Amino acid sequence: MFARISEEEDYRKHAYLCAMAFIFPKQKFVYWPFTGLMCLIFLYSAWMYITNYEMVTGFFSFLGFPLWMIYPLAILKILGVIAVLSNKSRFLKEWAYAGFAFDALSAIAAHYMAGDGITLLASTAFIATLASRVCWNSTKPSTRISTFEAPKNRTHEQI
Repeated sequence: MFARISEEEDYRKHAYLCAMAFIFPKQKFVYWPFTGLMCLIFLYSAWMYITNYEMVTGFFSFLGFPLWMIYPLAILKILGVIAVLSNKSRFLKEWAYAGFAFDALSAIAAHYMAGDGITLLASTAFIATLASRVCWNSTKPSTRISTFEAPKNRTHEQI
């Protein structure tokens, strides 16, 4: 009447867990270079905003951005890098990725509209942000219940 989970299902669960243990380190191997590149680009731009204010005001004026955005943008970039690297809050990390993607896309669009063409640094920042976000999504722990995992102390028919 109450059948236990078969050995075949137990084998499938074990095979699934072994496959996940093999796949996740590769994804983290890809995640960290893209995340490092993304963080370096945004920290460099924040450093430039703070240390070379006169030069940055010229760029912002040429691109049509308001000058009051320079210091808040630099602070938000630094806080975004901290949020991405700290792993304290998934919510803040998601917002940091969204902010970085929006910042890179707006830089690409602004340079293109101003006649500069698409800049290499802004394009690299967007690609690194996108790749880092996709790799982070595939390496973060899933909140879903796997189809191979059965609740403990329950039989197959009760599930």
